Amino acid sequence: MLTQQSQTKVKELLQSGQKMAAIQFLCNEHKLSLLDAKHWVSYLAGETTQLPGTQTSTVSPALMRARVEDLLRSNNKIQAVKMVMAEYRIPLKQAKELVDAVSPNQGFTFPKAGPGLVFLLLAGIGTLFTSLCIYWLWADYSFTSKATLVTGTVVDLNYGMGGDSGAAPVVAYQWQGKEMTFEGSTYSNPPAVEIGEQVELFINPDSPNNVLINMISERYILIFIFGFMGFVFSLIGFLGLWFGRRN
Repeated sequence: MLTQQSQTKVKELLQSGQKMAAIQFLCNEHKLSLLDAKHWVSYLAGETTQLPGTQTSTVSPALMRARVEDLLRSNNKIQAVKMVMAEYRIPLKQAKELVDAVSPNQGFTFPKAGPGLVFLLLAGIGTLFTSLCIYWLWADYSFTSKATLVTGTVVDLNYGMGGDSGAAPVVAYQWQGKEMTFEGSTYSNPPAVEIGEQVELFINPDSPNNVLINMISERYILIFIFGFMGFVFSLIGFLGLWFGRRN
């Protein structure tokens, strides 16, 4: 029980609108837990008629805790709060605090705060980009390991939408006695190659029109770009989630 002097002090703080100061006073002066201090302040403020330290329930605290944990594990938090309110005849806010205090840690949960959702989104995008890079590397290896390597000559540069947009190489090569051309898919400014320069091409023997120029800009540019973004997004996202869970 609180002394009359302490109760008077708390009432004075409440009258001056210093509810948090009253709670802190009880925690420091009487070594009460935060929950007990809040209960005393609510009682002295007339917000509840139940005297702190009394319990109207006939259910043992251990059994009540077990019931609450069972409801939480089955995602029935609202039912758990209602049960605590009815059993102990306490306000909704206090019942929710009691339920939150015994909430079991069931592993990963979606962050509730705005920043947490941002970190989750970044981690997801980073994982997606990284997965794409792994797939592209596998597709490149699968194609080049079965393709035939030939040498071609750059005969033109396709500037697409204009000189400022970059140029893609147009390569002429011979396949089974036929003169063929292939246009690269990557535009760069300045151009990655010059007219007259020789380059290697991977050609699918079963489909000669399926060609890949053996250049970094043609084979790995998307892998480099998405790989870098995937690494940065994943690093920021997963570190943010990890620090958020620690806090």
